Amino acid sequence: MAPRDALVACAGRLLDNHRRVSLLLYLLGVVLVCSYPLLQRRVFIDENAFLHGHSAAGFSGKDAADAFAFSARAEAACVNLTDVDAVFTALSWFAETELRVLGLDVTTREYRGLNQGTHASRHRGTNQAGTIRGRDGSSTSTKTTRRNTHAVVRASKSPGREGVVFATLVGSPDTDGPEADAAAIGTGLAFVKFLKAAKWPAKDFVWLLLDARAGT
Repeated sequence: MAPRDALVACAGRLLDNHRRVSLLLYLLGVVLVCSYPLLQRRVFIDENAFLHGHSAAGFSGKDAADAFAFSARAEAACVNLTDVDAVFTALSWFAETELRVLGLDVTTREYRGLNQGTHASRHRGTNQAGTIRGRDGSSTSTKTTRRNTHAVVRASKSPGREGVVFATLVGSPDTDGPEADAAAIGTGLAFVKFLKAAKWPAKDFVWLLLDARAGT
């Protein structure tokens, strides 16, 4: 029998017994599904490999409105303040309060840094303890309190072993002032709120609010 004739004969038998063949294939599928826990491997697939086209690529009009509202409220929190440290404190507390309202894991860390007037003296006349020695032997402390804040958006599809970190500098002398810092915080809060409601992130998102005042 030629190979072509054998294939035709096999196909004919399958068609004649299509009910039995269908039942066997169905039972095989059930067995494979039930045995999946035994066959699976400890492999974690992320990067939204199977969610093509299911995530938004940018802000919607609502997200932009949230960013504007957050920015306006952040700017209002420091509108009457002129001192750099007072502005930073107001913006930092505003961001921390809003992050807690959003239900995120928020942590703050205070540490001691050099104040604004010690850049030129950091390597000349300043010891490791953070004091400036005068010619008469007197010493002046150059330490001041600095404060960083970080918040974590937990991804529902993540085991918590990986994350993406974004950082926002607050109080830097290189920016355009409190208005720019308020806009950056407002945009960050809107982005965090957007990620908080999203179901597709495969990694945790960590947002750092870094104290960038002079001497930090």
